[in-house]
Amino acid sequence: MKMQFGTAQARIVLDQLKRWLPARAGAIDKLVGEARLGIEIELRVIKPAHSDEQRGLYWASLHAFGAWLGYSARETESLLHPVMCVETWGQSDTRLFTLRGREYEWPVPAQTSSKDAAGRKRDRETYGALIDTLTRVAAEHGFVIDNRSVECGW
Repeated sequence: MKMQFGTAQARIVLDQLKRWLPARAGAIDKLVGEARLGIEIELRVIKPAHSDEQRGLYWASLHAFGAWLGYSARETESLLHPVMCVETWGQSDTRLFTLRGREYEWPVPAQTSSKDAAGRKRDRETYGALIDTLTRVAAEHGFVIDNRSVECGW
């Protein structure tokens, strides 16, 4: 919801904000000086970040899928997890690494699972996309992830 206040009302609103947020008084005074036509305030509901249950479900499912493929826990985290991030959010680069005596070129994800490009913790919907990607990729390989039976450890 957006609300606009004319100059006189803007000063009243900003004065009240200074009382509530004394640490921001300097920045609010600057706004008062710049608000020649008034101000606009936008009120938004804060969405919760992804939950511990989502994170637990993702990692437990990823480890189960990795074990099914024959990967160790460390290989799953360093190899499969970046693939899921690339599938979900795109690729920024590649890197070379050696595994079991062979050299591989592996994708580097544009973003990680816990933070977006701006460094903010991912919300539930976006983190859910990562879980959906894992479920789809696992199914394409013949491994079914049943979210009800995965032990999350939480």
